[in-house]
Amino acid sequence: MSTTALIIEILVIGIQSGVAILLWAIGILGYGVLHKPLFLLDVHGGAWRWMPIIALVMLAACYTLGILVDRISMAIFDKLVRPILRALCPPSLRAWSQKKVRAALAEEEAFVRVLSEEGELSGHLQDFRSRQRIARATVFNLILICLAFLLTPHMATILPKSERSMLFVQTLGGILLVMVIIAWAMLHVTYQERLKQVEEIRSRKR
Repeated sequence: MSTTALIIEILVIGIQSGVAILLWAIGILGYGVLHKPLFLLDVHGGAWRWMPIIALVMLAACYTLGILVDRISMAIFDKLVRPILRALCPPSLRAWSQKKVRAALAEEEAFVRVLSEEGELSGHLQDFRSRQRIARATVFNLILICLAFLLTPHMATILPKSERSMLFVQTLGGILLVMVIIAWAMLHVTYQERLKQVEEIRSRKR
């Protein structure tokens, strides 16, 4: 993976986390969190005048935040989420998913051999790690965003009042969260099986 792609990936995670933190700040402190800084900028020449500096500061903050959230989400998934998924997933379903992944990877073995001969296999594997990283951090950030809406007084007022609408929103959020977790799990299984495939290809060459 190129350095530029990695930076963009970390920035995507950081922007997600920045949105979550902003929602928590608004939910706890109110909308003055946004209004007061914008008012101060208008007093000192307008927000657009300061936009380049603000953009640079925000990008730097998002990049740092992305690194922190990536490390935190990786630790949580390794220590907590992965063992829970293994315990909840029936052995038959696990075996079925591995079989399907191996069958799909077997069809791409010729493609992997070409990548290996051209020295581009490392980048191909890094792509899988990149998708895992984004999916993992997205789960973490989605949970933070959902908790901000549910637990903070100001954000809770945005949610629908009727029980039916509230149930619909919660169900939709839960489905989205489960889908991202499943996507991460499948990416993880695919990455592990791809590593085994690469080792087998290299062992044949020796």
